[in-house]
Amino acid sequence: MTAKQQKFDLFQIWVSVTESSMKMMGSNSMGRSKRRTSSRLGGVLKEQKARLYIIRRCVVMLLCYHD
Repeated sequence: MTAKQQKFDLFQIWVSVTESSMKMMGSNSMGRSKRRTSSRLGGVLKEQKARLYIIRRCVVMLLCYHD
């Protein structure tokens, strides 16, 4: 597998994770009271921030990897 293929595969994974994360955020916040939603939204955002941090670290690792 070439480096270009690895980067493309990683990008596809990142897009699918981002899309699924956005769907989860939308479905979790619908139909709840404002107070409950705002407190839950903080937890969801914190989780998403952690996921994006991990993905970003993986991307950097793959981009900087030399065979």
